[in-house]
Amino acid sequence: MQRRIIVSSDDYEIRVAIVENSKLAEYYFERHNEQRIVGNIYKGVVTSIIPGIEAAFVDIGLPRNAFLYVNDLYPQIDEFGYFTDEENGFEDGEEEIADTELPPLNIRDMLKEQQQILVQLHKEPIGAKGSRITTNISLPGRYLVLLPSTKHIGISRRIEEPEERNRLKELVSQLLPENMGAIVRTAGKEMGKEEFGKDLQFLLTEWDKIQKKGEKAAPPAKIHQNPGMVFLIIRDLIADGIDEIVVD
Repeated sequence: MQRRIIVSSDDYEIRVAIVENSKLAEYYFERHNEQRIVGNIYKGVVTSIIPGIEAAFVDIGLPRNAFLYVNDLYPQIDEFGYFTDEENGFEDGEEEIADTELPPLNIRDMLKEQQQILVQLHKEPIGAKGSRITTNISLPGRYLVLLPSTKHIGISRRIEEPEERNRLKELVSQLLPENMGAIVRTAGKEMGKEEFGKDLQFLLTEWDKIQKKGEKAAPPAKIHQNPGMVFLIIRDLIADGIDEIVVD
């Protein structure tokens, strides 16, 4: 099967077509004024803490302060042993760590006003509500999602075979640096050490850049821009065989 990716761009939007054997198989578009900001990483400042709802508001440089709920302080919560198990792995298209029932926590024990923190945008603002953010940074790659702030290792729910799940967990645990975690994406099924190693090295390099930029930046500041549509499509399809990429 011949597969081509065709990319067209103008001042209004970017369009991507996946063509298989001269027939349109998939079509995507992204308008410049509607680009998603989910996944962006910011250095923010805690502006206020609301103990009644165990949440904080954080200035990350957007028009409205972002909302940080105590259960989204995953790296800190993990230190208390409250993190999710491997069954809460990422799934394609819905790749996020599931909410977890946790014992009551006091947010004032974990944050203070004017504290500077590195956060990732988890949910975009809706109406009058600001963005929802998390301190559990996640960096998605082709086969892995790197979790640099936790030791958690998870496997996509779509990989159902117990033997394969165990193999992947053991393999990834051998490759990961100490005190880091990862989620194996569905595309990682039946992949080996070489594929995971290359993916992990790319993600570790990205994390190193984010940390260095975060140390120097004065908050509020955007530290990392989530990759655009074209990058994500090529990343996820290139390993499956692409004969040609055409751009205008």
